[in-house]
Amino acid sequence: MRLKAMQLSLAATSRHQVKAEATHQKDWTAGMDFKNRFHKHWAKSAIMAELERVTEKHLVKSQTVLSAIASELSKELSFCQTYVLTDDMQMRISTWKVPLIVP
Repeated sequence: MRLKAMQLSLAATSRHQVKAEATHQKDWTAGMDFKNRFHKHWAKSAIMAELERVTEKHLVKSQTVLSAIASELSKELSFCQTYVLTDDMQMRISTWKVPLIVP
């Protein structure tokens, strides 16, 4: 019985590793937003927990990591940097008056 449980556990771990590797190798796509707000909450919670762990909850470290992630993702054509800003900052930017430079 114990041997069977260990075999099942190893098989599950192996499947997880194969899936994780396949995801890691896959190219980024535009995709779509979460259909279920619970899934979005779960994803955010998982990322926050990992960020808290690796930065020891230091805000400067967190800002550096998040900025590096946004910079890396901005290399993808369909990534919009504005969407990673807070709603308040998005609103502020949308009201800025940017002069049009005509050569």
